[in-house]
Amino acid sequence: RLRRRGTVFALKHRLEGHGSGVNAVAISPDGSMVASGSSDRTVAVWDVASGEPRLVLEGHGSCVRCLSWSDQSDRLASGGDDNKVRV
Repeated sequence: RLRRRGTVFALKHRLEGHGSGVNAVAISPDGSMVASGSSDRTVAVWDVASGEPRLVLEGHGSCVRCLSWSDQSDRLASGGDDNKVRV
């Protein structure tokens, strides 16, 4: 639980599924999805409403370190220790 000035925020979902540590998290601009990048070399895209994974993206040769959504929430860029950016 989080607290801010007397307000308590409850945890909505625990998103589990990566095989190693999570290094990056990004919420889509429309608020419908959360992306997570991991040391397991994958990017997971989660549905905020249900907490269920929408898809898992593979392809990085090393840890995923950063994520960024497009303004329209229709593209996701990831960067990793393999010196590659994937869109």
